Amino acid sequence: MLLTKNFTICQAFFFAKDRIEKHEDIEISKEAFKFLIIRDIDHYDKVDQRTFYQEQLQKKAHPNCWPIGPFEKGSIQEVGKDPRFKVNIQADIYFKGRGVEMREVIRCLHNNNLVTMVGWPGIGKTSIAKHLALHYQERQVFDDGIIYLSLKNKGYANELIQELYKQIKHSLTTAELHQLNMRTKQIKAEGEWRRDSHPKQTDLDQDEDLKKVSLNRDELEKIIETIRGWDILLIFDAIEGFVKDEKDFLNVIKELLSSCPTLKILTTSWKPLLTSMEDWVEKTVRIGSLEPSKAMDLFLELAGYSLLDEDDRADLRGFVEETKDRRETIIFQ
Repeated sequence: MLLTKNFTICQAFFFAKDRIEKHEDIEISKEAFKFLIIRDIDHYDKVDQRTFYQEQLQKKAHPNCWPIGPFEKGSIQEVGKDPRFKVNIQADIYFKGRGVEMREVIRCLHNNNLVTMVGWPGIGKTSIAKHLALHYQERQVFDDGIIYLSLKNKGYANELIQELYKQIKHSLTTAELHQLNMRTKQIKAEGEWRRDSHPKQTDLDQDEDLKKVSLNRDELEKIIETIRGWDILLIFDAIEGFVKDEKDFLNVIKELLSSCPTLKILTTSWKPLLTSMEDWVEKTVRIGSLEPSKAMDLFLELAGYSLLDEDDRADLRGFVEETKDRRETIIFQ
C-alpha cells in the first residue's frame, strides 16, 4: 500500500520500521531491529557481515533508490503463485500403515532425480504414489506442480510421449505455445536435435501400428524444450507394461532427465526401471507387505465392524497370513 503512494522502497521500509519501533507492545517493537535493507550486494560480499549490518542501520537514504528499486541483481519469486499443474486424483481413503514407505520415498526424491517404487501387484504402490502426489501438492514442494500419469494398459513409449505432451500443451498459453513452436523450428534448423527417420505420426489411437514405429521425436523435443528449467515432479504409475518397448521407454526417461536437471521422476513397477542401463542413477524403494496388525486394521475398517472375540481375531490373523498382507487382496475379499 505504501508503494502506491509514491514511496520509494527505502522510504516505505523505514516508514514501516519506525511504526513498529513505536508500538506499545515492547516485544513487538523489538521486531523492528531484525530487518534491514541490503542495498549493495557487491559491497556485502566484500565486508564482514556484522560490520556491514551496522553500516546499513545507520543509512537512512540512498541516491539510487527509486520506486521499483535498484534490483539489477538477484531474482524475484512470486509467493503464493499457483503451479501450472495440479493433480486431480482421488486418494484411497483406506490407507493404512505406509508411513515408513512414504517417508523413504520422500527422502529418496529429495536426493535423487529418479526413484522407482518396486513391489508385487496389489501391494499398494499406486495408493502410495497418489498420497505422495497430494502430500507434495498440499505443501507446494514443486513450484510448477505435479503431473500424475497412470500408464496401466500402456505399452509403447509413444503413448507415454503423447499423454505427457497433451498435459503440458494444455498448460501453455497461446503465446507460450507459439514461442515453443518457433523455438523447436529453430532448434531443428540448427541441427541441435538428433533426428530419427520415421513416418509422420498423427493420432496414436487410430492406428495400432503407429505405436510401434520410431519415437515421436517432434513431441518429445517439444516436451523437453518446454519443461527445461521447470521445478516439476512426473509420476509414472504402473510402467511394467513397457517391457515390450523397454529400450525406447528407457531412452525417453534418460533424455528427460539428461535435458532437464531440475526434473524429478517417480515411477511404480514390478521391477527396477533401469536394470538394463548402468549409466544412470536410479534409487529403488521396495514396497513390502503390510504389517499384520495394519492389515487387520484395514480389513476391519473395510468390513465396517470390530472383532472383540479372540477366536474371530485368530481367524482374521489366519486370513491375513493367507493373503500375504496385500492390500488389494484384502479389499477384494
